[in-house]
Amino acid sequence: MAQRSKAELLDIVTRIVKLYEEDKLTLADIEKRLRDEGINISRESIRRTVKSNKTIARELMKTREETTALINTI
Repeated sequence: MAQRSKAELLDIVTRIVKLYEEDKLTLADIEKRLRDEGINISRESIRRTVKSNKTIARELMKTREETTALINTI
């Protein structure tokens, strides 16, 4: 079994991807925001988290948008 990343251990993967994809923050801005909140995580760890979870996040966002459109139609 692979070692879990620091983002996974801190349970902030979803938050990192959201800050990157939805809020359009840079990796440096995400690192600064998390550090301001007392979360010590490197920019490289953030980059790896975004890279490995970006595709899944986009698929989930697309599904959410489609679901919202369907609900609004009904």
